[in-house]
Amino acid sequence: MEPKGDAVGCFAFIAGGYAGQGQNEKITPSDQFFRYQMLTGDKLPLANLPQATYWHEVVVHVSDEEIWILGGVVQEGGKNVATKSTHIYDTALNKWKSGPNLPTPLCQFAACYTSTKSVLISGGRKSSNETAVPVLPTAYICKPEATSWEKICNLNIPRYSHSMAALFCDDMIEEPRHEVYVLGGKGINGQYLESIEIYRMDSQQWTTVIHPLFKKAMFGVYTRRWKAELITFSEDEEGKTIMQIMTSLSKIHEPDWKDVATVDLPFSVKGSLILPCVQELNLEFLEEHPSPGITVKEFECTTCNSGLSAYQQATNQLSDTLTSSLSWNWNP
Repeated sequence: MEPKGDAVGCFAFIAGGYAGQGQNEKITPSDQFFRYQMLTGDKLPLANLPQATYWHEVVVHVSDEEIWILGGVVQEGGKNVATKSTHIYDTALNKWKSGPNLPTPLCQFAACYTSTKSVLISGGRKSSNETAVPVLPTAYICKPEATSWEKICNLNIPRYSHSMAALFCDDMIEEPRHEVYVLGGKGINGQYLESIEIYRMDSQQWTTVIHPLFKKAMFGVYTRRWKAELITFSEDEEGKTIMQIMTSLSKIHEPDWKDVATVDLPFSVKGSLILPCVQELNLEFLEEHPSPGITVKEFECTTCNSGLSAYQQATNQLSDTLTSSLSWNWNP
């Protein structure tokens, strides 16, 4: 249950998770690691994680062709404890190596690969004990070739179990946008947060945006990195999944900003991995699954009838490919 993953092109890399979630069941971290080909559905097992983990983060480090496994909860001395370990998977050798340790043990945080070829992390907790450990506002960045993490300014709102994604927009008609978006998650009292925080890579500051269009219980985000578009996922009061496509992000701070199209998905994706298949402009949702089984629900923007018109309206250039800046087509 609750594996983590990240995607590049049509490949998704999925790692860890746990078994056991009943009241009397002991949660056991998993060391599974595999590559999922979203166009064919093929699942290729890779070298197991050096340490079984859950509530961690997975980041595809595109420039170095590596997969980073960050923090999470591991078993030590028969107890489940948070770790600050970073494990890096070398795609050329199918082997693991150690990376820069996190500044502190972390779980339930968020991470992403940025336009500066860095990895950025934010928020989370230092322990899996949700009732006794404070929620963190801290954020750190690991720059190319760095051997340690550099602290950047704190989030404005401490949060955990949130989502984070980056925009890479150099060729915008508007100003270039190199930003990181943090959304949703829970705050210090366990309440769902109805806000987005935006980190500008140039000013190195967080800005908080609270808007009536932001849904409660936001739990997922995906950016069309080379276009200023943000796709978010949330759950309404009836447990239905809502997808929102946000455009004109340069105006997101304005009270009258309305460039949001809402699509009601015909299935729930909460607790699933949200994986963008860049080559086909699809979104796939990997449900919680026991290994080796895998269940996929696919939202094909070019063929799915559910919400298609709203999606097309929000993404006027839907047929454009996003792969021009992605040359990585690794096959082990």
